Amino acid sequence: MTLNPTIRQYYTRFRRQRGDTAHVALSSARTLYEFRSGALCDSLRIRAEYESENYADVFGEPDKLERHYIELYGCTCVIGEYSLDGGETWTHADSVGMCVYSDPLSPWENPYVVAIMSATIDALLDTLHSEPEGRLA
Repeated sequence: MTLNPTIRQYYTRFRRQRGDTAHVALSSARTLYEFRSGALCDSLRIRAEYESENYADVFGEPDKLERHYIELYGCTCVIGEYSLDGGETWTHADSVGMCVYSDPLSPWENPYVVAIMSATIDALLDTLHSEPEGRLA
């Protein structure tokens, strides 16, 4: 994969906005590009849903600042999924819960998003390689 203008833009943003090292920023930029624009992008999705568990039950009572952000943004679970049938059904690939961000799906704000995207791409590719037809519907 070459460093096309979109990957370069993502790379720069990861370096500037998140302060990632060059290696991490490049890896994140390539993953983000593949998830959003790659050949399999129509078979991948990331979504957020409000947590079913209470933050305090998992981590104990939040401090004052944590409580403020939980009240302001809520607590979400970010989920990566893939589809083999054009979006009729989705298979869970990876997720992380208890995300407290104003935009939990933003790769610039939530550091878990790119890891979930990467795991979702890998899960789809693993499934495609193990399928008898080895292709999407």
